[in-house]
Amino acid sequence: MPCGAKAVLIVTKSVQGTTTNLAQRRAELTCDAPAGHAGAHTDSTHGESWEAEAGKVATVLRHEDA
Repeated sequence: MPCGAKAVLIVTKSVQGTTTNLAQRRAELTCDAPAGHAGAHTDSTHGESWEAEAGKVATVLRHEDA
């Protein structure tokens, strides 16, 4: 049975000529590691991993510049 921990990934990018960042992509992540696993949660579909308290939905922010 998979862990099932949840997280929301938000990827931002800079707007050239400003100090503004815009959300480029949002994805809902679900840990597919076995229940009770040790270490970070992992969503192999999206290729992401994260740390979070049990029972909490984590927000993962990542900034990418083109």
